[in-house]
Amino acid sequence: MIKLYFVFAILFTLNTCLVKGQAGIGTLTPHASAQLEIVSTNKGLLIPRIALASRPAAPATGLMIYQTDSTPGFYYYNGTAWVNISSMSTLTSNLNTNTQTLSFDGTANGMKLLSEGGVAVYGVRNSSISTTPDLNLQLDKSGGFVVKGVLGTGTIPASGSGERMMFHAYKGSFRAGGVGVGSDSWDETYNGFYSLATGYNTKAAGNYTVALGYQCSAMSAYGIAMGYTSISHGTSAVAIGYRCTANADYSVALGHRASNGGRTGCMIMNDASNTDSLLSTLNNQFSARYANGYRLFTNTTKTIGVSLAANGNAWASVSDSTRKENYSKPDHEYFLAKLGKLRIGSWNYKVQDKSIRHYGPMAQEIFSAFGKDKLGTIGADTTLNTADMDGIMMIMLQGLEKRSAEQLTLTRQLTSEMAGLKLENSILQEKVAKGADPKALKEIIQNQTIVIDQQSQKITQLTAEAAELRKIKQRLDALEQVMIATAR
Repeated sequence: MIKLYFVFAILFTLNTCLVKGQAGIGTLTPHASAQLEIVSTNKGLLIPRIALASRPAAPATGLMIYQTDSTPGFYYYNGTAWVNISSMSTLTSNLNTNTQTLSFDGTANGMKLLSEGGVAVYGVRNSSISTTPDLNLQLDKSGGFVVKGVLGTGTIPASGSGERMMFHAYKGSFRAGGVGVGSDSWDETYNGFYSLATGYNTKAAGNYTVALGYQCSAMSAYGIAMGYTSISHGTSAVAIGYRCTANADYSVALGHRASNGGRTGCMIMNDASNTDSLLSTLNNQFSARYANGYRLFTNTTKTIGVSLAANGNAWASVSDSTRKENYSKPDHEYFLAKLGKLRIGSWNYKVQDKSIRHYGPMAQEIFSAFGKDKLGTIGADTTLNTADMDGIMMIMLQGLEKRSAEQLTLTRQLTSEMAGLKLENSILQEKVAKGADPKALKEIIQNQTIVIDQQSQKITQLTAEAAELRKIKQRLDALEQVMIATAR
């Protein structure tokens, strides 16, 4: 009797719902959007279970079944074929909104959605499911990312031609850019440990190498090649620029068609003034070509320094009067007096063979004699500044010129006086001949003769001094040339 009442209750409920065109099981008020609503707190909906061979031959689009054999699972008909619902995703478990992780094996986390809007992907390097997986890739909301790997583990991600960016964990190397058809520039053969190559057809074959640009190659350890078809082929060799070559250990080639010519320990820099190459000629040599000259500044405002003009063969110091101040007039005689006390001769440096000789003064003596003026210090006691040495010699030459001018004036004066005395002597002799007092005239002539002899001696002395001054000037000129040659 109770079962009969239950059936009547169900029929009453269904009839009540059908009045509205809807059906409800376990509820008198099915949702307005549902044609059928089933409500239960401890039971589910059991979809028809059908074997593969028993599936309907002409199913309606949207029909769902549970297939019991041959890849069991829920299937629905999409209008043309049966589709396994589980095949639409490779995930085997749900997104956990509490931990923001996706699970790929049911227990261990494989991917995490970061609260900031990024993504973290974990690897499979830890073999135990209970072990927290290592972070392989992380993308953050600001656009940054980190990629991790284990040195000596894995294989190269891609080989051959094409455009790509890749991190080769086995070697800790990185590549970005493109490889031309038929090129193996980024294959395992040319992939050094901890190397970096970007651009087109670049090779970073040596360990710890860098190759950037167009068809640049860094073939030996610690090498760098950058620019256009530049080649580094030696330990720690560097080639940067257009068709530069550093093909020996510890060499550097920079600029345009610069090459060390197979020489070790060289640095070579070349401009674009010509299409020929500039080559090193010896090991451990520095070479440079800049057709429009060189400029070296030693202060922040670029007002002090040296330059080598186009087609020039000696350095020129900045000596513009508009850049100078606090002029102090020198004592020429003081400089000339110090000159004779300087120890000037030939010598060799202690670190050189004694057969390699040099000319010049000692820095300590120059500094002691000329290292101070009224306002400050000039030079140092261990080095010689060629510009200062030029100044010292110019002061001495100016002093000699002053002496020469004074001697010339005195010589001319004495010569004039001698001519006057000779004229007087001639007049007196005429008077003697005409009968004048011989004794008085003789005394006058003797006195004039003494004066003439004295002046003649002064002239001779001045002439000798002038000759000596010329010799000193010649020595100063020679010293200046030595200083210039030493500076080169």
